[in-house]
Amino acid sequence: MVDESVRIRQGQVQKTGEGWEDEVISIIENKLKKYDIKIVKGKKEDIKSFFWKQLYIPTKRDGVWGDIDLIAYNEKNKVIAVISCKVSLHGRFTESLFYWLLFKTLKRPFKFVFATNDKGRGQGTWKSEWGSNEKPTKDRELAEAYTDGVYVKNSNTKLGGRLKPIEQLADDIIKWSKELN
Repeated sequence: MVDESVRIRQGQVQKTGEGWEDEVISIIENKLKKYDIKIVKGKKEDIKSFFWKQLYIPTKRDGVWGDIDLIAYNEKNKVIAVISCKVSLHGRFTESLFYWLLFKTLKRPFKFVFATNDKGRGQGTWKSEWGSNEKPTKDRELAEAYTDGVYVKNSNTKLGGRLKPIEQLADDIIKWSKELN
């Protein structure tokens, strides 16, 4: 039996994650609208069924829906990017990377990126989960090798390479949309 305090904590974590997804949408949505690009949350059943053929991971049975927090798509309903939103990388980062490697193996044409506010790590000793270009964390090394970008809100994060400010995400989605056409 799951302890009540664990259930409460999980509920708080889920709310925080959903709040971050909403914030990412609010940061990029207005700019994307000008280019007829839409962004939706990927956890709703109607969204899953609508984008199933483009985003499912085949299995021995019917397939599974991966770590898909947000979906950016064009006027032809073609997926441009899957955005994995993480308040913190703790625990779920490798799950997202696993799904992205599967998407790449399946030769899916869309981009896969992370959006994070980068809470940092430790007891006030780290200001970022990513390290720097000169001293990258394991997560930064993996993200730079296996994603199409990491978009960060934390002003303490050392940007560079695939790590970019969250405000640049909309511009990159617009660029990728043009490349699809």
